[in-house]
Amino acid sequence: MAPLKLFYSYSHTDETHRKELVKHLTMLQRNSLIDDWFDGNITAGSNLDAEVLKHLESADIVVFLVTENWLSSNSCIEEWDKANEYKKSQPNKRLIPIIVTSCAWQDLAGMNDILALPHDGKPVIDWPQISTAWTSVYEGIRDAAEEVKKNFKIQEGFLEELNHIEFCSTGSSKISLREVFVFPNLKTYSDNKDGIELPINTMEDLISNTRQFVIGDSQSGKTKLCSWIYLELNEINAPCIYIDLAEIGNGKNKDKILKESFIKQQTGDFEEWCTFSKKYIFFDNLTKDNKSIELIQHAEKHFTNIIICSDFDTYNSYYNDDERFCTYKEIHIDPFCHRKQESLIKNWLAIKNNGVDVNNNLIDSLENNINSIIIDNKILPRFPFFILSILQTYESFMPENLKITAYGHCYNALIVARLIKSGINQEDNAIESAFTFCTNFAYKIYTSENGLFLNDEDFERF
Repeated sequence: MAPLKLFYSYSHTDETHRKELVKHLTMLQRNSLIDDWFDGNITAGSNLDAEVLKHLESADIVVFLVTENWLSSNSCIEEWDKANEYKKSQPNKRLIPIIVTSCAWQDLAGMNDILALPHDGKPVIDWPQISTAWTSVYEGIRDAAEEVKKNFKIQEGFLEELNHIEFCSTGSSKISLREVFVFPNLKTYSDNKDGIELPINTMEDLISNTRQFVIGDSQSGKTKLCSWIYLELNEINAPCIYIDLAEIGNGKNKDKILKESFIKQQTGDFEEWCTFSKKYIFFDNLTKDNKSIELIQHAEKHFTNIIICSDFDTYNSYYNDDERFCTYKEIHIDPFCHRKQESLIKNWLAIKNNGVDVNNNLIDSLENNINSIIIDNKILPRFPFFILSILQTYESFMPENLKITAYGHCYNALIVARLIKSGINQEDNAIESAFTFCTNFAYKIYTSENGLFLNDEDFERF
């Protein structure tokens, strides 16, 4: 198992106490439970340099050797504040005050809310046997380290990524996936000769088979289906990770790819997580490259449940008759039926109206608008992405002249929504100016020697 990173925050005046603690934590280092780091040059009034901040941010455990010297050090207090700031986005990060001498530590904002060491926060030097105090500290840090390794939660940044959708409403500038999600229209076929079409109506039905291909058109909802299942499995503490095969690069080390994905998505120790007997992995955006197949085959050795998402063209061209996937169940995403479309409309209106019930006349009116585009004119398929695009387009903050009369207008609506989200004035002329800027900027990127990689200087010059 990889050791946890431990950071010492202390006043340089208390170097003796730090060395004493290091000596008592020797067994944690020998057992590869921790890997510690400290800056021997921290003094009162000095500025935190980039190296200190880097280690403070990446630390799994931060211990504070609290004395009157530590409390009087501006840099030590700044470390305390920074560690608390980092903890907001790193829920598994542990902050552990170690009370070394009698001092006013309980008056420092936030410190009294954390369980301090030694036992009951009694200062180390006040114990009859100081070695007993340090043993209490050792046991507390050991227990915290073991908990950190086994505490598996979704990282805040990845949680936002899972819940993120592109759409916005006049009722809410930020809409999460779970607020609008409606289970897609999925079907598979029986394994017997008849090949009877079978509906899949729940997540339990979907994951009942251990190996699955989920196949659908572009924008049919494959990625968001994976995101939703990931969130649902997390609610029941079922271990899972997600990998976008289009972004894995050409790395040869498959375990490294899995570990890096885990670290981005979850807290806790990867090696400890791997000991779970039942684990789920979602592969999105299947490519024709061998790197995708090799990673999937590697995952088959370690994961009990695998879902691979692919568009129809890729699947039919490269994998439909591939013997390597003969044990995988084939599942298709079909366009919504009328009932699911209505559920999505109701979810959208609930957000727009802050949960207030909406009359059926409004629902019928919106359905007529959607059906005129999807059914009558056959401009768009009836997938959630396009239904939400239409709903967003008809909301009052969208430009008056923005109507969906072609496929590309869906994406036009999304761009407008993103501009409004970013703070652009909703007046037509402001939106048009933003479009002019973005259009010219896109052309600049397209024609630049560096391709997509424009630096700040290039942008300022533009």
